[in-house]
Amino acid sequence: MFEGFVNILRTRSVEWGLLRVAVDPAFETNRWIYVYCTSKTPQIHNRVSRFTPKGDRAIPSSEKILVNIPCMLRVSGKPIIP
Repeated sequence: MFEGFVNILRTRSVEWGLLRVAVDPAFETNRWIYVYCTSKTPQIHNRVSRFTPKGDRAIPSSEKILVNIPCMLRVSGKPIIP
C-alpha cells in the first residue's frame, strides 16, 4: 500500500525523506495514516503529517500537519540548525 502512497523529498547524502509511517489504531473507522518526513519548504525541517487515503494513494489535500520539527545538521561534527 505504501509504494507511491505520497511524494516525499528524497536524498542519498543525508537522512532526509520518509522517516516513519504509522497506521492509526482506529484505521478501520478513520482511515488515517501518519507520516514522519522531511519537508524542504520554507526551509528544511521534519514534520509529522496525517493523511487520508483513497484506494492505495494519499489524498494530497487531506494532509494535516500535526507538528513541524527543526532539523539539526552536523558539519565537521558540530551541530548547526539551518
